[in-house]
Amino acid sequence: MIAYNDLAPLAQKLRIFAQKFKEALVSYLEFKKGNSDVILSGVEQLDKADAILQVFEKKEAEIATNPRLSSLGRQEQLAKVAAEFNPQFRFVGDGAKDRRSAAEQLRRTFTAVPKAQHNETTDFLMSSEIRGRLAKLSVSERMTVVSKAVQSGNTMILRALETDPMHEDLVEASYLQRLKDERAQATDGKEWVRMESLVFVAERLDQLATAIDLQLSNYGQLPSFPGQSTRTTDLGYTDTQAAPDKSKAVDRPPDKQPAFV
Repeated sequence: MIAYNDLAPLAQKLRIFAQKFKEALVSYLEFKKGNSDVILSGVEQLDKADAILQVFEKKEAEIATNPRLSSLGRQEQLAKVAAEFNPQFRFVGDGAKDRRSAAEQLRRTFTAVPKAQHNETTDFLMSSEIRGRLAKLSVSERMTVVSKAVQSGNTMILRALETDPMHEDLVEASYLQRLKDERAQATDGKEWVRMESLVFVAERLDQLATAIDLQLSNYGQLPSFPGQSTRTTDLGYTDTQAAPDKSKAVDRPPDKQPAFV
């Protein structure tokens, strides 16, 4: 291992991150029963990033052991090499975006309004009738009715609630979302697992992409943050060192002259 006396090692730290994320993916596949294709493709991305980091690590070692470079020269040289390598890791962030986009597409499929089972007129009348009957029930009774309907595969009630032109809050939106998630897991479990796996891999790739960009693009630079203007506040303090205002009574002539004048 190279002793970095005046250099902050970059590749070694980033390779540790990549290895931890790889172990997390393998553990997720084993214990969470994630989608193998999605998880293994994420592992491939991490292995590809690690291969580039190995090359970068060799460059770091060459710079750290170059006797012709001063301390400042080594830092400047490493900053230059880091900037050259940074674009090679763009695929990590792109991979995170692609997987997150695919997961969002699946989520929209699961949360879409159920399709109509009848023609437009019949659908409208039946939905209106369902909403009218639910409105007469208590909140707990509505939740029970909706839950049983979804569990039995009857999506007409969900459609009636979600196509309400008045947007009445007959059943809490979060409760409806939970029912739809449970239904998706029960009816299309494989795609649900695929969606969760895509999200898990995207989060790890995104974290690695952020770490790499922060380390390589800003090496040797002091962090700077744009300042924001603040409003002026009058704390109401008075200057206790200043002399008090002169009283007008000092220059006013006396009302009566003294007797001895």
